[in-house]
Amino acid sequence: MKTEILPSLLRRFFHDWMGHQRNLSPQTVTSYRDSWRLFLRFVSQHRGRPVARLRLEDLTEIEVLAFLRYIENTKSVSIGTRNCRLAALRSFFRFVAEREPSASLQCAAVLRIPTKRSICRDVCYLDEAEVVAILRQPNRSTPEGQRDHALFSLLYNTGARIQEVLIFVRWTFGSRHRHKFGLSERGGKRESAQSGMRLPSSSRRCSSERHATRTNESSSIDTGSRWVPLAFATS
Repeated sequence: MKTEILPSLLRRFFHDWMGHQRNLSPQTVTSYRDSWRLFLRFVSQHRGRPVARLRLEDLTEIEVLAFLRYIENTKSVSIGTRNCRLAALRSFFRFVAEREPSASLQCAAVLRIPTKRSICRDVCYLDEAEVVAILRQPNRSTPEGQRDHALFSLLYNTGARIQEVLIFVRWTFGSRHRHKFGLSERGGKRESAQSGMRLPSSSRRCSSERHATRTNESSSIDTGSRWVPLAFATS
């Protein structure tokens, strides 16, 4: 096969198929891109050839298996991460199999690589007494304590993940005792949920500002009396 076929297929896979036809989230596209960047670098070193000179026939089942062993043994990634990398590779070869019949045998070999089973560990939950003890820790006589209590209550009442709370875009309080807020979910999906928590009178109105940068930023929560900085680090 010509060298130009692989770059063309990769561009069509990421730009046309993932981005336009399937409208996958930027996070998914980024995850797949990172997997392919690692895989192409690995094959380049293994073949002794620059990435720009790799051909589709270089990306064989043997190379994929060697790459998976490499990231597990050398990079010490988890089985879950290994399976995510494999999913990104298999998705591309499934895409290629439908568009390049001459590569169907090669693609079928890669698609037969199974995901690896991992040990399912028991999930430990806090009991009610432990949750109550945590909610009693913030000093609610201070704006900072009201802020912390509001956030802990939100996490407990909704089951939201901490990252979802840190990036939520608005709170809309509908009544004195029941509140509705909006979450900005992964992939741009939006969710709203009802929270039965009862906030102090000074913290009925709360809001958060999302800062989508890679540096340490801060958000603020209005506790009624003044804006209290909410500092957190982003990776």
